[in-house]
Amino acid sequence: DITFVDTPEPMLCFIRKDSDEEILVCFNFSNQAQKLSLDLFSDELLALTDHHLTTANIVDGQITLPAFGCFYASL
Repeated sequence: DITFVDTPEPMLCFIRKDSDEEILVCFNFSNQAQKLSLDLFSDELLALTDHHLTTANIVDGQITLPAFGCFYASL
């Protein structure tokens, strides 16, 4: 299953779910960093960083996606 998360442009976020796990996926399609509040997600996030892509930082309850960056997390 896929559930899109309501985020402002230029971001795209969705949750992929199967019987074993849920993964949050976020993309920043802008050439500037973008912030996203963790308040949108009720579950605790476990950032997945073994993909070797430019990824986000989590600081003070916000995900900061770098320009053209992405974020993956297990929910």
